[in-house]
Amino acid sequence: MVKTLSAAAFSRRSLLGALLFCTVVLPAIAEEDESNEIPGHNEASEHEYALDLVKNGSALPLADILVEVQKTVPGDLLEARLKKRHGIVVYILSILSKDGTYSFVTVNAKDKTILSVQEK
Repeated sequence: MVKTLSAAAFSRRSLLGALLFCTVVLPAIAEEDESNEIPGHNEASEHEYALDLVKNGSALPLADILVEVQKTVPGDLLEARLKKRHGIVVYILSILSKDGTYSFVTVNAKDKTILSVQEK
């Protein structure tokens, strides 16, 4: 037996599908595109890119950034990534605090400004 949907039920499902697409799928696509702004998709090319940015003055060395970040978000550095977000080169740092919480800190790589801190 084939079950058919009424026009109202079809419209509700279509609306829910569109809403799901706009709230879940599109933001995921936007984040994905944003993270691929740095050339290459492997660790070695990211390191070379980071080194080039530090050499040409577009980014400060990670050690300089960490001194500033530790004043606001103390803890152990677990991971550091260099990304380009909205035209700005940023470090994204994963920090583990002494109480066991994780913080993701986004820092302007050029001037050490902390742009956001997200605790997880």
